[in-house]
Amino acid sequence: MSISKTELTIGIVGAGSFAGFAAKAFLKVPGIKVIAVTDTHSPVARQLANELNAKAHPDYETLLSDSRFTLPPHLFYIIHNQRWPCWPASM
Repeated sequence: MSISKTELTIGIVGAGSFAGFAAKAFLKVPGIKVIAVTDTHSPVARQLANELNAKAHPDYETLLSDSRFTLPPHLFYIIHNQRWPCWPASM
């Protein structure tokens, strides 16, 4: 049985320090490419996007509408380094 190798494109929501660490770990996996980054603080998103040769999006809705992704939006992995008020304390 042969397995076809295709590129897996991913986006990152939240560009804090852990996001940079995780993104660099993702890139060590053959076939993974980070193509988009967003954060509520635009300069941080742009900085990480530049480091990853990705596109910085102004918000997560715009990121999710990017047609270059190989996964449907409900399978995105959202990286965060802080608790957002709307998230349960257990997250």
